[in-house]
Amino acid sequence: MFYHSVTISGFGPYETEVMFSFDAGVNVVTGKNGSGKSSIFDAIQWCLFGPNGSSRTLKDRTSVINLSSQKAKVVLELSSQKLG
Repeated sequence: MFYHSVTISGFGPYETEVMFSFDAGVNVVTGKNGSGKSSIFDAIQWCLFGPNGSSRTLKDRTSVINLSSQKAKVVLELSSQKLG
């Protein structure tokens, strides 16, 4: 399974919609502490396994919803074939 992109809104620190695209091969996510790097991967896990999926950072499942948004949305685009 190959991830092509994830679109996140209202999840963790991402109040407004933001999309992250993944290229074929290795992808690196960098940023300052607290900028939302782990939230990207938490959102992917939340999308794949639901709110009851295990995660090291999602102990309280309601904490993933951004308080300003009051709702979270995660859209994961994937396929069985590598693009590019």
